[in-house]
Amino acid sequence: MINQKSFRCLRCADCCKHLIVKLYKGDISKIKKEGYGDFFVYDNHIKSNVLKQKNFKCVFLSKKKGEYYCKIYSIRPKVCRGYPFVENKKVDSCKPMIFGKL
Repeated sequence: MINQKSFRCLRCADCCKHLIVKLYKGDISKIKKEGYGDFFVYDNHIKSNVLKQKNFKCVFLSKKKGEYYCKIYSIRPKVCRGYPFVENKKVDSCKPMIFGKL
């Protein structure tokens, strides 16, 4: 089990490649304030605004010299800040479940 104290991000970016990120009003305001536009859409399935994806990846995910990074890391959405501990204080893995598999 991984908890918040023991968690170390490997920067694999799997979470940025495979998750739908719900946005709160505060998230949208912060990102807009930094000059970004056209970064979210309304998702009818979860009934919320979500980060846009490009080729099934977050629009803010970028790669430089072979390493992934978030272009808005300091103002990333609430869901991203808490990941992988969004619903639980302990998790088995930080890898997102994809079609029922880790």
